[in-house]
Amino acid sequence: MIKNILLRSFQILSIILLAFLTVSTFMPLKEDAGFLFLNRFYDSPLNFALWILMAVLLVAAVLFKGIRSPRQKFLHLALAIIIVLFIIDKSTNERFYMTLKEGNTTDLSNYIDSDPEIYDVDIKLKRFEIDLHEDEQSPRSYRSYLKLNDKDVVLEVNKPLAIGRYRLYQSAFEKHYYFDLQIGSKHYELSFGDTIKNAQEKIIVLDDYNSRIRHFRLIVDEQTRWLPLNSPVMIEDDEWSITSIGEVYSSVIEVVEVRGLFWLLLAGILYLAFMAWDFWKPKKQKEETA
Repeated sequence: MIKNILLRSFQILSIILLAFLTVSTFMPLKEDAGFLFLNRFYDSPLNFALWILMAVLLVAAVLFKGIRSPRQKFLHLALAIIIVLFIIDKSTNERFYMTLKEGNTTDLSNYIDSDPEIYDVDIKLKRFEIDLHEDEQSPRSYRSYLKLNDKDVVLEVNKPLAIGRYRLYQSAFEKHYYFDLQIGSKHYELSFGDTIKNAQEKIIVLDDYNSRIRHFRLIVDEQTRWLPLNSPVMIEDDEWSITSIGEVYSSVIEVVEVRGLFWLLLAGILYLAFMAWDFWKPKKQKEETA
């Protein structure tokens, strides 16, 4: 009786743990989900530890004779092997981020050392779009309208794009206020914290905006200069002016390598097929003997 209760508890725990790991790993929560301890959970060491625990529990059930049926033993060992393959694939695959500002272009091959002929792909962020909740404060969803070489595509949350053995995921976004700084006849586009070098080789930083006096603070070769919005000022024989361009979004794209995806998929299909056969066969035998 006690053994049956322990076995049933183990089965329920395994099902709950497997369901939680599957959802949290393959359907990562959004950054604004509100569950801070689960944000980016699928990247965390705890995620790996729980997957390993799941594999150990499956093997232990076989070794300690918690499961006696040969077919059920095979199923548990097969699932443990699939989990180990997943852990190996996930821990060895390459993962990096790209941040693209609206209107800008980057080449995927700049981030990848191998197969430049396959990954020589120009990625341009044509525009970034956000849908807000009814309070018009928090984002409900967001997407990037990209041009991959000559092809227009849309990258959305939980709808990745495939390029070779890499997957592109819509991860996050950034919003910046950009300004046009004109020095003489030259124009420079910059946001707060940006650094530029003008024609006279001067290092210029757009440092801050003082709302009380309505002036921008510029650091020019480590000296502070104040510049009003939309009002030209003579500074060192040049006319300086700054005007607002407006809000510009940047898309944060996560790129993940999935080298073992085919073998993981094949192993999963075989596991599900054998499990279906295992449940169907006893029923058929019972009907034949009736």
